[in-house]
Amino acid sequence: MDFKILAAGVLFLLKIAIGLWLMKTGRPYNTIFLTLHKLIALGTLVMIGAIVRPLLRTDSPSTLEMIGLAATGLFFLAAIATGGIISAKKASRTADVIHKLASGLALLCAAGTVYFLFAV
Repeated sequence: MDFKILAAGVLFLLKIAIGLWLMKTGRPYNTIFLTLHKLIALGTLVMIGAIVRPLLRTDSPSTLEMIGLAATGLFFLAAIATGGIISAKKASRTADVIHKLASGLALLCAAGTVYFLFAV
């Protein structure tokens, strides 16, 4: 299980690094790096699902853990949705801000949830 957690963390950091690079280089976005950014985000989500699914089958998660899982999922969905809007030709500044906030909050919620699932 530790390898999966480490892999999810590394994927998330790689996604953030590519996202920062895309932000710095600006429009038009490099198609290869934009596609990598999206695929790594999807891979991170799958990896988190692979970590959490067996835990939900064997243990009864607490209310706090369930709230953390739900919040992580919602922030990931918000990041994916706003990422799609940003990659469109005419994206609003609001979508860009929400994408950054949702990505950061997804990371914080995922880290906190993993902590509560394994450490507490």
